[in-house]
Amino acid sequence: MSILSARITEAINLSDLKNVEIARRCGVSSQNITNWKTGQIRHEKLLILAKTLGTTVDWLLGDCVSFKEPTFKEPTSTTSCNHLRP
Repeated sequence: MSILSARITEAINLSDLKNVEIARRCGVSSQNITNWKTGQIRHEKLLILAKTLGTTVDWLLGDCVSFKEPTFKEPTSTTSCNHLRP
């Protein structure tokens, strides 16, 4: 299992949303959600999925430790995505 597929699955499980609801919010079919859990997702849909699940594309790709959107106040240790700072 790739980091992407593991993180997508984890984010979906943490969301408490059913695949049907995630699909509706993302404008795709439920089958797409099943495919996404295996890492088969287009870049533009990855952004939509991240926003729907309350996380970031960076976290889903494994480039970031924090599940939630980073705050841009003071950088913290490894719990934020400092490379995303404006």
